[in-house]
Amino acid sequence: MSVKRFVDEIEYLSKKYDTKFFDFWDNAMHPKYLSKVADLLIEKKLNIKYTVYARLEKEFTYDLLKKIKKSGCISIYWGLDSASQRICNYINKGINIKTAENVLKYSHKAGILNFIYLILGFPTETIAEMNENLNFVNKNFKNIDQINVIDKLLFLKNAILYENQEHYKKLIDTSPLFEEQKKEIINKINSKFKTELSLASAMSQWQNIYTAKYGKFRFNIIKTLKYYYDSTQNKFLKKILEYFYRIQIFSKF
Repeated sequence: MSVKRFVDEIEYLSKKYDTKFFDFWDNAMHPKYLSKVADLLIEKKLNIKYTVYARLEKEFTYDLLKKIKKSGCISIYWGLDSASQRICNYINKGINIKTAENVLKYSHKAGILNFIYLILGFPTETIAEMNENLNFVNKNFKNIDQINVIDKLLFLKNAILYENQEHYKKLIDTSPLFEEQKKEIINKINSKFKTELSLASAMSQWQNIYTAKYGKFRFNIIKTLKYYYDSTQNKFLKKILEYFYRIQIFSKF
């Protein structure tokens, strides 16, 4: 899809459904394409807010991420998959771990929320290599706002491992010791982002209130945001709530 058509459709949907919030569900939007989208969003002054999915590629410079932020991006979901360089090379991921660290730093500095995906349990992966994921999170914690750790590798069509998946499945360590260590590492990673209230739950409840059509709900919206903010230590959720409060989306009531 051309950049012009993409942005034209966003503009159309924004007007039709009276919304300024979008989630771009491309598996990995290329930095060059996203750069052009950002240019056009800024040029057309659509003033939308959006999230996007991308890879931690070197083309995501600080200047580009500042522009993406200016165009309305509030968060990026990064597919890191593994913080082990050997594993990244093994699955032909095509990214460099040091580059990934820099991109997260640039994105955080630009004011964008960073959400990363990790997978533990790749073929040939060792316990030491799984621990590299925990080390990566510890080292870059200030630049990571939320994380999702997947504990089982899925062989998706068109992936490099898919065609010969039976061979690769035999290379995955399924021993009790490995599984125990994997679970322990995942728990340690997740504990750094532990929250008493899940983001999904908070957003679902907030949206139910926001979509109410009566002015009497205005106080409840403010009260709900403040309650969630005060009751959680999750920095990602706090930033989301701060954002909603700051732009005062409930002012229409």
